[in-house]
Amino acid sequence: MSMEHPENYPNTQRGATRQTRRMPALRPKLKEMMDSVENPHDVEDRKSVKDQFLQFMHSNAGALFRETTYLYWFENNYRSMLPDYPEPEKEIASRAERKAAAQAVREKTAAEYTQRVEKAVETKAQIMLLDLVMPDGKKLRESDRADCKRAGGWYMKLADRLKGKQVVGDVWKEADVRKLLPSAERQAA
Repeated sequence: MSMEHPENYPNTQRGATRQTRRMPALRPKLKEMMDSVENPHDVEDRKSVKDQFLQFMHSNAGALFRETTYLYWFENNYRSMLPDYPEPEKEIASRAERKAAAQAVREKTAAEYTQRVEKAVETKAQIMLLDLVMPDGKKLRESDRADCKRAGGWYMKLADRLKGKQVVGDVWKEADVRKLLPSAERQAA
């Protein structure tokens, strides 16, 4: 009684996966034998199950399971030995394709890494403007209108837009402060 597996070789499933679906299934028989002993982990019980298994496989009742067992052995060993017999034209193409694919992955990874580093540097540079230390020792984000007026220069633009005791960091985000920078200084920052 031949029960050939419907999937064509090669496929993504291994022999053991396909074996569990082969009919007649031998695994339940083995389970019955293991259930019949006290401790399947015990060496003597294992030997007993092995002897029962071999006796069953050589019996008339085991005849139905022999082909399943032979095919299981065949598929696992055939598959494990197949790499010793590469297909010449496919092997060359696949080797070149694998090399090109690996190179593409490396280039993509490098580009993504470079982009992340550049973005991190840009973010850090933007954060630095609010963290800029003023002449009085305070950070720009902690400075109020009077601090900006004392500093002079482009800080006067900030002072003109602050009211009372407002602090730069409470009123503006980094991007807002950056817009007030003169264009030449904005390029450098």
